[in-house]
Amino acid sequence: MKSKMLIVVVRYLLGVIMMAYGLIKIFDIQFRMPSEAYEMQLKEVDGVTLTWAFMRFSRWVSIVLGILEFIPGVLLLFDRTKFVGSLILIPSLLAIFLINNALSFCHTCDYSQVRCC
Repeated sequence: MKSKMLIVVVRYLLGVIMMAYGLIKIFDIQFRMPSEAYEMQLKEVDGVTLTWAFMRFSRWVSIVLGILEFIPGVLLLFDRTKFVGSLILIPSLLAIFLINNALSFCHTCDYSQVRCC
């Protein structure tokens, strides 16, 4: 009984978090950068700045990413749609994980090992 309740709580929490991140992308809040970042030489730009500049460059990509986070988040909140929401959300979360690790979002990463942070 406790494990079932824990799964429901985690599912709702993940749903709400994904809805929030989706809305942040849809309403053009997440990828804001100072104008000085666009004046930097490409060889001086770290992975985080480069990724955020790329995501900011194409508005429709940000909207699509937001939708791909928001809709599964909503679907996770209901028992009848939780499976479909999970299926849609898994590739999105995998992409986020890979981008975060490949482009050094985590500055304490040790890439000689599989785990990070």
